[in-house]
Amino acid sequence: MYPCIVHKPLGMSLEKFRSRVPNNKLPEHILKLVLIHILIALEFLHTKANIIHCDAFEKRELDNPTARKIDGDRIIYKSRNLDNSTSPGRPVLTDFGEARWRGSAHTGLIQPIQYRAPEVLFGMSWDYKVDVWNVGVMIWDLFEGNNMFKVRNAENEPSKEHHLAHIVALLGPPPADFVKGNDMALEYFNDDGSWKGTVKIPKTSLEESEHNLEGENKYLFLAFVRKMLKWRAEERGTARELLADTWLRDGDTFVGE
Repeated sequence: MYPCIVHKPLGMSLEKFRSRVPNNKLPEHILKLVLIHILIALEFLHTKANIIHCDAFEKRELDNPTARKIDGDRIIYKSRNLDNSTSPGRPVLTDFGEARWRGSAHTGLIQPIQYRAPEVLFGMSWDYKVDVWNVGVMIWDLFEGNNMFKVRNAENEPSKEHHLAHIVALLGPPPADFVKGNDMALEYFNDDGSWKGTVKIPKTSLEESEHNLEGENKYLFLAFVRKMLKWRAEERGTARELLADTWLRDGDTFVGE
């Protein structure tokens, strides 16, 4: 006996859907809809199913289906492009091939390189809050049209040092007690959390990297992102807490409250 996940046949991935909008950037109202559904899914996974997704989400949200072939008494479905006139439907979180059970401490590499949370980069134990970090990083792909962190060196090779330098640029240095005693972290940071790596910290910030919003709306949006991108996993918001965020709900109330 094996547990199975059963859902209706689905359509294109969110990544494919994004390729059809101008500059590969989701409009703000669609971004909010996508995030609400992802967070509702994570709230269920983390609190009811006790599952950590552990993977990137953009290729996992799929939309409305259509049948492609009938083979005897079976209907076989395949991903398809949606007509511009067709409603894309509601996102569905899929692909649990990297998922882990919540409840015990985990270690080891997970997540695509650009999505890896600090605790994963440093070889620390990790929990369900890695999914929250994933959402925060994914927002930049969806809304800004590029990766939040630069994770490759001049030779286009994956580089943990470049990745960490960019995290510091956008989030500031890690707390001293976060890096203290961790050999991997101390390769790049001093005991007080200051940077000692050979790569220069990029001269940028979250504010400078965000190009779509202005004024109060931009302030609220970045505050929402910062709730997910904390060095310490325990300081990141839960899916339920994020669902109640001012920018995301835009005056609405989370129905689960």
